[in-house]
Amino acid sequence: MNAWQRIRKPVLTVFILAHIIGLTAYCLPPSFARDGLLSPLLPYIRFCGLDQSWTVFAPNPPKCSTYLSADVEFADGTSKEWEFPRVEKRTWLDKMPAERYRKWANDNIGDAEQAVAWPDAIRYIAGLQNKRENPPVFITLLKHEIETPAPGSVQKPEERTSVIYTAKVNPRDLE
Repeated sequence: MNAWQRIRKPVLTVFILAHIIGLTAYCLPPSFARDGLLSPLLPYIRFCGLDQSWTVFAPNPPKCSTYLSADVEFADGTSKEWEFPRVEKRTWLDKMPAERYRKWANDNIGDAEQAVAWPDAIRYIAGLQNKRENPPVFITLLKHEIETPAPGSVQKPEERTSVIYTAKVNPRDLE
């Protein structure tokens, strides 16, 4: 019997227990005990995309819907708008796998507290939009906010667009 066969069951048991404890603790209201249970498991929970922001619920639900886009300017002077994947524009079958992109864009890239991720978002978009004959040279991240209308309201909600970040594309990032 090799070493893996001897430790396989204990390792898997600890992993499964840690997973269950982490998810259960994450669902609890914020408290000192919850934070103590979560602190060693939080990197794993975030890496797997299992974290949940409870801001959807009372007492202060969001007052608007948000989505992100990017204005991509190319070497020849043309530009095009690129949208981060939006769940509401997907078929019902594609919605669940695409949810992680919405969460990444709206919950991470769209927040000023996460400004450290903006250069990575620019590189990601530049790579997607790269064409050898006409590479992107500038990218501007835009945040769109649409007011949530009051129940029964017939007015069309107002949309506001703001610039989050603008950067020159580094040609080395396109290689």
